[in-house]
Amino acid sequence: MKRLTILLLLLLIGCSSPEKEVVPNHWPEKLRGRQIGLKVTHSVDTVYATLNTKDPEKWGTYQPQFSTTVEAMDEELEIVKFGGYLWENGKWVLRSIYDRPFNKDEFDKWYHAKNGKIEPGKKYTDDDNWLGKTNTLNGQTYKGFWYFIGKNEQGEKFVGGKEIIGVLRTKPKKYKRSSNKYLSHFHP
Repeated sequence: MKRLTILLLLLLIGCSSPEKEVVPNHWPEKLRGRQIGLKVTHSVDTVYATLNTKDPEKWGTYQPQFSTTVEAMDEELEIVKFGGYLWENGKWVLRSIYDRPFNKDEFDKWYHAKNGKIEPGKKYTDDDNWLGKTNTLNGQTYKGFWYFIGKNEQGEKFVGGKEIIGVLRTKPKKYKRSSNKYLSHFHP
């Protein structure tokens, strides 16, 4: 009976200790094996092209634009690196406007943080994120992945990431059905 009690206690202790979630296998290979400690969300799951009014002569007339928010899940973290991947030829390929991951200073500027530090329970958002820019609306669909790497005071690194789908066409308009029976056949 004493052995059974000890085994049950060990089982309860083992089951109650919190385990950090590890990166899933469908994430980019360089992120796998790390612990998840950041929550990443986008304003939409699928983003459509809009007019690029900021810098069309430099980057292109159209851009799939959206917001990205990052949060520390359990403890204060310092963002040390972040960026995006595109799914190309069956694998994730790192892509950015600078051909490198973004750094802490860029995180501060775009996500309104100080020294790359983010506190749990507080959201840090870039409202001007985009998934490529182009001069052509060809209807092509592609998959992107935004990731962030942060470290805690002990130097342990944690990651967070989120996929997004980009479509190189404008968003289809939704039509309301008319309550007027004579006009309703004009609306899909």
